[in-house]
Amino acid sequence: MKNIYILFSATPYKTGSFIRHVLHNRYNHVSLSFDEDFSNMYTFSRFHANAPFFAGFTKESFGRYEWHGEFSDIKVCQLEVSDKIFDLIQTQIQRMCRQQKAYVYNYYSAAMTPLHHRVKIRNAYTCVEFVGDILSMTNIGIKFGDFHSLPKLEEICDPYVIYEGSARTYPGANNWNGDSFKEKMPISEGLSATVKSFGQLTKRGIEDAYSFCCAKFGFAVKR
Repeated sequence: MKNIYILFSATPYKTGSFIRHVLHNRYNHVSLSFDEDFSNMYTFSRFHANAPFFAGFTKESFGRYEWHGEFSDIKVCQLEVSDKIFDLIQTQIQRMCRQQKAYVYNYYSAAMTPLHHRVKIRNAYTCVEFVGDILSMTNIGIKFGDFHSLPKLEEICDPYVIYEGSARTYPGANNWNGDSFKEKMPISEGLSATVKSFGQLTKRGIEDAYSFCCAKFGFAVKR
């Protein structure tokens, strides 16, 4: 048996505060790791601090949970899984790391979260959709592709909590581990990257809808 770790966090940024207000929840973000100190963790999030809407699949560092002296509140869950499931999850994460540019942040799903609805688009996730779908590979009662709300995911993971409190006192605090989050992105470049990412998501969504309609009515799919 091996362990995987889930980190719920109240990120110390304006976007995080807004999300918590909308969700009426203590936490707004969730990440996954194979290491108890979260030296390497994976999620869907922004790439740079000053480009809040340029986001995607990223390898986060624990340093993100301290900003200008303010430390995030966090909740750490340790989930024991079989060697087979651990290897399956690790293989999936490694594949996503190799194909990082193929994944985009699901802005549409994020906008629909208050309505408890998931907008399914190929290779597009929010942080909670990503972690929820990964956890569907375990036996804790989560179904792949379902709408995963952060409060509900937190509730399901509550039996596995090993730490809850400030990120300041958790092992690994302020570890950046090569994360480029603090590196400022030129504003024009950040806007361009955000528009491009949103365009990719929209194009992919249209293609998926077209494929669905063609399959439903028996037409050949042409791309």
